[in-house]
Amino acid sequence: MRWKVIYEPYPFHDSVKRATISAVAFGLFIFIFLRFFQPFGLSNWQSDSKTIQLFGYGLVTTFCLFSNFLVFKTLLPNWYSKKTWTVGKNIVYTLWMFFTIGFGNLLYSTYRDFIEFNLDGFWFYQGLTLTVGVFPVIVSTLLVYNRRLSTMQKTAAGLNTSIHKHADSAQLVTIPSQNKSENIQLNSNNILAIKAIENYVEVYHDSENRVKKEVIRNTLKNMEEAFLEFNSVQKCHRSYLVNLEKVHKFNGNAQGLTLSFEIQNTLEVPVSRAFVNKIRLSLESL
Repeated sequence: MRWKVIYEPYPFHDSVKRATISAVAFGLFIFIFLRFFQPFGLSNWQSDSKTIQLFGYGLVTTFCLFSNFLVFKTLLPNWYSKKTWTVGKNIVYTLWMFFTIGFGNLLYSTYRDFIEFNLDGFWFYQGLTLTVGVFPVIVSTLLVYNRRLSTMQKTAAGLNTSIHKHADSAQLVTIPSQNKSENIQLNSNNILAIKAIENYVEVYHDSENRVKKEVIRNTLKNMEEAFLEFNSVQKCHRSYLVNLEKVHKFNGNAQGLTLSFEIQNTLEVPVSRAFVNKIRLSLESL
C-alpha cells in the first residue's frame, strides 16, 4: 500500500440525522449479532434476562457512537471537518470509536457484575473490540475510498468532454436584491457563481481576471428565477448556481465533485451528483 493514500480526501458526513440513524442501526446490529450468534462463550451463559442484558450492549454501542460524533463535531470542528478529512483520519476516528465502545462495554459488564473492573478486564475488552474491528475498518475504508475515487473521476472526465468554449455573447445583467438599492449590474460573461448563505447570496464574478464577491440580500430561488433566460446559469448544488460558460474543469475525488474556473485566485464550487445529468445536458446544449 502506498502510504500517501492516508492523506487523500475521504467522504465526510456531519449530519446529526445521519449520525443518529447510523448509531442506532449499528447498536441494533450488535444486539442482533450477540443474541443470535452467541459468540465469545455467550452460548454457555444462562439467564432469564439474557436478551435484555445483551440489548444493553447495543445501547452502549449507540451511545458511544453518537456521543463521540457530538464531541468531535462540537469541540474539534477544525479536526472534524470536510476540508481536512482524509483516509487516515477516518481510520483513526473509527478505531477511536471502537476503543470507546470497548471501554463502554467494560463499564457495562462491570455494572452487571459480569467482570471486575481491572487492567485485565480493560485489555480483554479492548483486545476483543480492536481485534474484531481493526482489519474490517482499514479494508472497508480503503474499499470505499477507491470506489468513490474511481466513480467521481469517471464522472468528472465525462463532464469535461462536454465543455466547449464559446464566443462571448455578453449582455448587461441586473442581479436583483430584496433591497432594490443594492441591485448589481454585471456583464453576463463575467458572472461565475452564486452561493446562498441563509437570507443572503454571494455573487462571484470575474473582475480583471480575479474573483470578486458581492453580497446582497436575496434567496437562491429568486436568483434561479432571475436567470431563467440564461441557459448557461444552472444549479449545481443546493446552495450554488454556476455559469457553465465559465467552467474550466470538473474535478473528482473521494469526497465528491467540484468545478473550477480559468481565472486567478479561482474558487472551487461543489457539484452534487443529483445535478450531474442536468449539467451534462446543459453543457451539450450550449
